[in-house]
Amino acid sequence: MRINQDLAAHASTQAGQWMSPQDVCDQLQIPRQTFYQWRAKHMGPPAYRFGKLIRIDRDDFNAWLAGHAEPSTSSSSEVAENGR
Repeated sequence: MRINQDLAAHASTQAGQWMSPQDVCDQLQIPRQTFYQWRAKHMGPPAYRFGKLIRIDRDDFNAWLAGHAEPSTSSSSEVAENGR
């Protein structure tokens, strides 16, 4: 999954703040149900429960997101040489 660079830049300026599950869904452009499925499977970002509320620390979210970046399979010069 590739996140828009503008969203990533916005997220980095919001460091240290709490996010709601809906905030995460908005950032990743995923349905809320997907967030809760990931949470049940321990695949999503670390979350904290405060009474009935679930919150995600923005720094934890950014670290989790960075850990899910797909590695580049070829450099841009190789792509240009191969005409792809």
